[in-house]
Amino acid sequence: MRIHDSYFDAEERSPQGSVVKLQQRTEYALRALMLLATNDRHAREIADLFELSPSHLSKVMQTLTRHGWVNASRGRGKKATLARPAKSITVGEVVRALEPLDLADCYRGISCRLEGDCALEQALARAWEAFACELDDVALSELIHSPTLISLTRANEMLE
Repeated sequence: MRIHDSYFDAEERSPQGSVVKLQQRTEYALRALMLLATNDRHAREIADLFELSPSHLSKVMQTLTRHGWVNASRGRGKKATLARPAKSITVGEVVRALEPLDLADCYRGISCRLEGDCALEQALARAWEAFACELDDVALSELIHSPTLISLTRANEMLE
């Protein structure tokens, strides 16, 4: 049986051609951590800077707090802070914690005849680990030097 080429819908791929994509929640978490690495911030400020829904970002901030990356205080005038130095938080750590390993049906609990002895499952697990290991080499502190991020945060600080 041959899988027809149209099975892989080009519209499902990113502009770079990748079929692996981080969940929106993980992407927002990484963005929030990047901003917090530059300065303590109100959650609302982070939402505004990245044009995110405040309620969605609130859930992301709760997740970041639960994992020990952020200290978030409630109340007027309280700002969120990184719970650890930015150089000690890696992108790999965040991705592993927030992304489910569900590259194939077997990871989603869908039964398969090859279950328990599948070379594909093992290969995908190795690929996922290699991906995450590559991200382990990227500390949060390395992501905050982008001219765009710097100008975005400076412009926002001038408005305060």
